[in-house]
Amino acid sequence: MRILDDLPTERQGTDESGQGMIQAKIRKQGNSFVVTIPKDEMEKLDLHEGDQVAFTPTRLETRAVLRPEIEQAFEESWKRNEAGYRYLADR
Repeated sequence: MRILDDLPTERQGTDESGQGMIQAKIRKQGNSFVVTIPKDEMEKLDLHEGDQVAFTPTRLETRAVLRPEIEQAFEESWKRNEAGYRYLADR
């Protein structure tokens, strides 16, 4: 089982002010670049095709966050197998 398979490529988070924030990748389309807005966000914000919107693009660094049960399983495995993991890391 791959742990990261269920992580979406576009997520909603919060910005520094606590406001909703859509996280998405910039994609090339023809000679332009696009950022998509998920349908549920369009509906929540009452936005429609053709509406004008404004945004300030900001580079975002993301990292995966493990679900609590996966993190617990990892911690237990690490305690039992730390020496072996460290040995493999040096290979």
